[in-house]
Amino acid sequence: MMVDGTNEGEDNGIEHNTEPMSDDEAVVYEDGDVIQPPVEGEAAEVDVEDMSDKTFSQHKGSVFSVAISKSEEFVLTGGEDDLAYLWKIAGEDTHHQIDGHKDSVSHVGFSSNDKYYFTADLSGYIQLFELQDNKKIWEFEVGDVLWVMWHPVVPILLAGAVDGGVWMWKVPAFETKTIQLSNNPPVDATFLSTNRHLAVGYQDGTIKVIDLKSGEATLSVDTKHEISSIGVSRDDKLIMAGSPNSSVSLVAVQAGKVIATLTIIW
Repeated sequence: MMVDGTNEGEDNGIEHNTEPMSDDEAVVYEDGDVIQPPVEGEAAEVDVEDMSDKTFSQHKGSVFSVAISKSEEFVLTGGEDDLAYLWKIAGEDTHHQIDGHKDSVSHVGFSSNDKYYFTADLSGYIQLFELQDNKKIWEFEVGDVLWVMWHPVVPILLAGAVDGGVWMWKVPAFETKTIQLSNNPPVDATFLSTNRHLAVGYQDGTIKVIDLKSGEATLSVDTKHEISSIGVSRDDKLIMAGSPNSSVSLVAVQAGKVIATLTIIW
């Protein structure tokens, strides 16, 4: 019989402490981390060494969104404090504060050419800036938003609103287009590799693939499960939809139907 990796009764020169550890003893691991004994009603704390190259700590409260420019020169952050910051990664800890928001800044992002960046808050107020001089060139309010993203290739900004609408703005002309194919919230969206089609998952369990040029749905499938997130395979053949009930629906794009539902058992 083996006990803790040694033969029972073998004297290997190691002293084994068989006394139970008291509740007020701290646990010290080999890597030096220390877990102090928990105070009743509180979680145990771990002292972790900060090994980051750089830390931006201007926000007061939680940070809800982070984006890095394509050039990897800048970081954009949005927080619970209704503020966004543009940070310069190299050199001194320089930052530019972006105010004017009415709620927590939940979404930020750089355009694919790094010419523009946006900040958006939970109330649906969106601001757009030129990266070169941080000049604000546009603002818009769409009501409560669930996501805001750039087109992966051209400077077009998109947003999903709780009323079911998908908004599009062409920058810098700011031509506006609204695609209303459902009254259910479009909780998540992702581009297909064509960059012309957007897969949108609605809260009621419907997945739609939208042709952004025509505004029409080229695919509409009911997964029968509430959707919280979606993804698309690299070859555009499958759309995956995650649900709060721990299930994942697989949709075959060409067949236009659910081909499997996977359930995660905890």
